[in-house]
Amino acid sequence: MARRRRRDFTPFNDEALPRREEASLAEQVEEGVMLAEFGARMALKNQIIVGVLTEPDDFGTEQIRAAARAALYEEVQQEDESASIAEEERDSAANREGKALHHHDYRTDDVANLRRREKMHAAVAERLWRLREDREYLDGFIARAQADAWGEISAAIEAKLDAVWPELVVEDKATGTAERRLKELRKQIRREARRSRRGW
Repeated sequence: MARRRRRDFTPFNDEALPRREEASLAEQVEEGVMLAEFGARMALKNQIIVGVLTEPDDFGTEQIRAAARAALYEEVQQEDESASIAEEERDSAANREGKALHHHDYRTDDVANLRRREKMHAAVAERLWRLREDREYLDGFIARAQADAWGEISAAIEAKLDAVWPELVVEDKATGTAERRLKELRKQIRREARRSRRGW
């Protein structure tokens, strides 16, 4: 039996990997705003659906505008809280040397990243705060949430109709089933006509 020859493997070299360029703070803020806006838009979409279904007469433009501002404010609060947590973790990590025991065990080497995270969350909160006061932005935000709500409602209506609507039977003209039915119908009409004449 032939023995397989063992190949020598070279150890993995981290340095050979291409270095990934770190995203700038501005890019991180843009991404944070996009994610927070998405969360707020989904919350507003759900409020629109519930409001329209439960209070169709009372859920007008001003109520939607107030709900939009509230959804964005909730995201502002979450970003502020995340900035505060990053600040607390940074203050704690500044006095801790050595290697981390787990991924939330921050040490002095993590202080710069925690400071960057704190700045990013604070900047996202500030941007969202300004956006919730911008009437033009709010109008677009509301329009996108309404489009999302209508998309969800119309999909539910279509699914319901598909489930209850009888399936349309399309006959193949090549088989002649329609012609056969017409022929049979004519025969039945003639029979009924003869019967009715006899009955007179």
